[in-house]
Amino acid sequence: MAKQHWLKDADANTRFYHRYASHRKKKNAITKVMNDNGDWIEGDAMRHVILNYYRGIFSSSSLTVNDDFFESIQPRVTAAQNEGLLRPFEESEIKAALFSMYPDKAPGPDGMNPGFYQHFWDVVGSDVSSFIVNCLNNCSLPNRLNETNIILIPKKKTPEMVSDYRPIALSNVVYRVMAKSAFISERLITDNILIAAEVGHYLNRKQCGLAGWGALKLDMAKAYDHMEWSFLQRMLRALGFDDRWVELLMMCVTTVSYSVLAQEAGVVKRCLADYEKMSGQAVNYHKSNICFSKNTRDEIREEIASILGVVQAQNFGKYLGLPSFVGRNRREAFSYIKDKIRQRIGSWNKKLLSQAGKERTMNRYWWRSRNDQGIHWKTWDKLCIPKKYGGLGFKELRAFILAMLGKQAWRFLTQPQPLVSTVYKARYYPINSFYDACLGNNPSFCWRSILAAQDLICGGVRCRIGNGESTLIWDHPWLHDENQPRILTERPPQLAQAKVVGLMDQQTRTWDQDILTDIFIHEDVERILKIPVSPDYEDMWYWYGDPNGEYSVKDGYRAVMMMRLFMQWHFYITYDAQGMELYGKQICPDPGK
Repeated sequence: MAKQHWLKDADANTRFYHRYASHRKKKNAITKVMNDNGDWIEGDAMRHVILNYYRGIFSSSSLTVNDDFFESIQPRVTAAQNEGLLRPFEESEIKAALFSMYPDKAPGPDGMNPGFYQHFWDVVGSDVSSFIVNCLNNCSLPNRLNETNIILIPKKKTPEMVSDYRPIALSNVVYRVMAKSAFISERLITDNILIAAEVGHYLNRKQCGLAGWGALKLDMAKAYDHMEWSFLQRMLRALGFDDRWVELLMMCVTTVSYSVLAQEAGVVKRCLADYEKMSGQAVNYHKSNICFSKNTRDEIREEIASILGVVQAQNFGKYLGLPSFVGRNRREAFSYIKDKIRQRIGSWNKKLLSQAGKERTMNRYWWRSRNDQGIHWKTWDKLCIPKKYGGLGFKELRAFILAMLGKQAWRFLTQPQPLVSTVYKARYYPINSFYDACLGNNPSFCWRSILAAQDLICGGVRCRIGNGESTLIWDHPWLHDENQPRILTERPPQLAQAKVVGLMDQQTRTWDQDILTDIFIHEDVERILKIPVSPDYEDMWYWYGDPNGEYSVKDGYRAVMMMRLFMQWHFYITYDAQGMELYGKQICPDPGK
């Protein structure tokens, strides 16, 4: 069953734990279910009702096969991309996939959870890795390896029909590791949220012009259950995926589609009907809606909504649990988060505290509310200092949020190909990279938030020179110098946007020393000549200080906190010489240690 990971490190074998587990077991127990005739069924007879329901969902239906449709699709996957997908799997990937899983995930038919394999990896690791690599590289699965248990979790407080329960698949750990290893990495569900938010922001600010715009939000009935595998397989092949990869690929179906141009409403309706016939999926028009830009006339809105059979909405509301549009009143847009936290805290039993409850009690000790009497023992910034430096290691919320935003900023900088990166680049930095992006006119809330982490990311990256075509000589940090990775030579006005490729001799595929000596001071020339030239590769960004060159939230949080500690240390140097001696070593340890 689904875990509550906020209970991590809670007291083991306590009344709190057992009462919580008993409550969840009682809540999730199925005592009776209503059949299609409206009759309540109890006991063993419920099995037939549940099995019949899922047989109807998972059974293939006779669908229309449109060969012309698949032949009209232009392949998108290149030969180089297929070559990368077909690269043989390695044992190191298996271990990385396993250790990225929560140890206490509910077990499948094998009765094991990931924690078992992680704990005994030195014993079973070699055998498990070789087994999984052999299965993946040979595109073969042993019988019953992917057998899966399904447990039903109530969707609402008082479920009645089988459809009121959410099926949770519990598969074998080995199969889950195989699926994670074969899955395309660097794809985040937050990409969909960011795109939806940007579309909502555009519709809200579009107030002028003769052409109105609209976005259609579709709710697919049983989106993940009604997809025909024959349709999915043909679609993957039409897109250009290699047949060997198609056999391994695990895909999920998006539930959101966008449409523009009012006069195409009838075409959109027919396209959706054709899609339903070929894929087996069904659009739930009762839950779907459409929203328009403010300059769309009322009669056009009503006509389009009537043709599509959906209702009009001011905005998309929540999408994947987050508001799809955030206006000026941000406090109201995110007030539901505070309400949920307050509700959770209010339900805690003080006598049966989890780790989170203990921290709350500890917080009341260190600093009380305005109405309570007592001593404010420590300020929040002192409590957020790491334990080894004299603090309590609490997370400083703003710094942690900035570090998480840095993850998305890092993806914008290093991965310009995904759709979300393409959308934001076209909107905010069409001719530059994220490194040189600015806020722009009328930015969305999401862009403002991501750009807040730009200094964090750009201050910690370096550029590894390949062909030099995307690296600016004076604006980007590309020299192998820990303290000064930028060019020291004064920039000539005529070379403001010059790139590193201009410093190379394309015939000898080395640095052009005549150009270097003409432009740069001697120190810069020596530092440039230490860098190897790789014309066959593109320039790439890497996170300085990480062995793999990859940014992580942990690295970002550490960078933010060290910068704040450095600023505090600098304050003591400037204003209080005695304070520098007294507090400097405590508050700001050597960042290099």
